[in-house]
Amino acid sequence: MLSTIAGSMITVSGVTFSITIAAVAQASAQYTPRVLRTFMGDRANHAVLGAYIGIFAYCLIVLRTIRGGSEGVFVPAAAALGGFLFALTGAGVLVYFIVHISESLQTASILDRVRRETDAAVDRLVPEPLGAAEVGALAGAAWRPVAGGCPGYVQAVDDGRRLAFARERGAVVRMLAGVGDFAVAGAPLAAVTGRDRGGGGLEQLDELADCYAVRPYRVVAQDAAFGAQDAAFGVQQLVDVALKALSPGVNDTTTAVTCVDHLTAVLARVAARHMPDLV
Repeated sequence: MLSTIAGSMITVSGVTFSITIAAVAQASAQYTPRVLRTFMGDRANHAVLGAYIGIFAYCLIVLRTIRGGSEGVFVPAAAALGGFLFALTGAGVLVYFIVHISESLQTASILDRVRRETDAAVDRLVPEPLGAAEVGALAGAAWRPVAGGCPGYVQAVDDGRRLAFARERGAVVRMLAGVGDFAVAGAPLAAVTGRDRGGGGLEQLDELADCYAVRPYRVVAQDAAFGAQDAAFGVQQLVDVALKALSPGVNDTTTAVTCVDHLTAVLARVAARHMPDLV
């Protein structure tokens, strides 16, 4: 029984993975390739695959403890019963996965997921409501550029390290490449001005360049250690889906209208927030 359960679980794991890949390919062709990261980051898919692999590993471990022959017979009845119960759980997980993947492929579900991620990015990136006090830019100051290394998209910025750099040196740091912008190799990511009040040396700009995470692709949610998110990328995903729906090959006006509705919700949230200055 344990051998049958182990074999069936690894088979169902392969089927589940195949269904996921097929769903991702369909979403990429029908909507936009930029929604792939949304599918791959679905925790429900991770939980289903982890459940099947866990049941498979459990059955292998229990099979290893069963002994027979001249040494005596030992069959862990409680562990075998646990394997049977896990097999029933796996059957229920398969039903849940089929229902979940069918719902996640619906246009409304995809757009709602992108909109919620974008709303979270807006809340974290610009948390201050409209009307907060603004900080004026420094006029007539001599700015020193901070050049980047490899080309790519700015995924995140460590604001804590940037602030510490400015405090130690009595300087002002201005962002030239924001989160989501494409940075060319050698192009300035930021600019620094001010007197070296702390003796750390304004010429030590490599430390400031290390605060920028530059990668080959853009994402909506960033590592929590950086505390930054690219809300514009979520808007771009909604726009891409709308343009794909209005193309002559698809001609799905309902999907385009749904995208406009979600863009309205995102822009309404952004309009009520205080946009930070470049300084």
